[in-house]
Amino acid sequence: MRVLLTTHENADPDAIASVLVLKEIFKNAEVYLPKGPSKLSRNILNDLNISLDYLEDLDKNFDFVIVLDTSNEDFLRYLKEHCPRILVIDHHKVEKPLEDIDYLIFETPSLSEAIYLLFGRKISNKLLELLVYGILTDTSFLTRANQLTKTVVNQILAKTNKDIGYFISKLKKEPEQDVKIALSKALKRIKVFKKNDIFIALTYVSSYESLVASRLLKMYFDLVLVLAFKKKERLLRIVLRSRGQTKAFDIAKAIAKRLPGSNYGGHENAAIVNIRLEDQDLNKRKIIDKYLRLMIDVIKNDLENDSRKLKEITD
Repeated sequence: MRVLLTTHENADPDAIASVLVLKEIFKNAEVYLPKGPSKLSRNILNDLNISLDYLEDLDKNFDFVIVLDTSNEDFLRYLKEHCPRILVIDHHKVEKPLEDIDYLIFETPSLSEAIYLLFGRKISNKLLELLVYGILTDTSFLTRANQLTKTVVNQILAKTNKDIGYFISKLKKEPEQDVKIALSKALKRIKVFKKNDIFIALTYVSSYESLVASRLLKMYFDLVLVLAFKKKERLLRIVLRSRGQTKAFDIAKAIAKRLPGSNYGGHENAAIVNIRLEDQDLNKRKIIDKYLRLMIDVIKNDLENDSRKLKEITD
């Protein structure tokens, strides 16, 4: 049987860890990584001295595909062209499951945690370490972890004979210059709104949108929306982070409802919306202004079904 393992574009540590564990179990499986691993994932793999051979393009058919850490509808439909049987293993909410596709969805903060619970005894120490990186990055250094997550991490640490500080120190190196530039630009462009006791930040960048959103949330904001314009990919991405009673996932859903053809996913407090741009004129300024207005309108009208006035405090 020809088996394929795959995940989302620019695979983050959580996705890469999950793929590699399955690869260790299904030894003859091939791996397809659209756009390859993310930069952080590549750095972690190099640090652990793990090599990974993967397909960059899907130019052949398979008997069975296991899709990890994503249930993106467009991606699944594309895979369906190359394989009759697909299993999605994920930890994100799936609003509308597709027909003829099987889903195994876990309510865990990271997929790495679920993979450990499924296959823990069969996982080598090096990949156990990779799972820790996956858990840490997907839970913002355990700030979104529950008790089970902490138990899993402690079990892995005991097996690898390393403490949590070792992994955190590897991830919390001094940000590179381009990261600092992205954060500086985001702060320069930020719009801050207040609705009741909720402080909301909107901004845009060209890269590092997830990192920017997480950093802003660590300030005093309750809801953060970061827009990223990807001209080469004809893609607009909105990354959302939240805390408290405000739910990023609900806002992502409300935005996607306004935009036919877009897709969204994530968790209650961490979500993403991907918008394929059909505009003939890919003028960055026009597109950013258009979707910033849309986000403001959604927040104004959809946030907790509250019609009280949204006040901008950065005027």
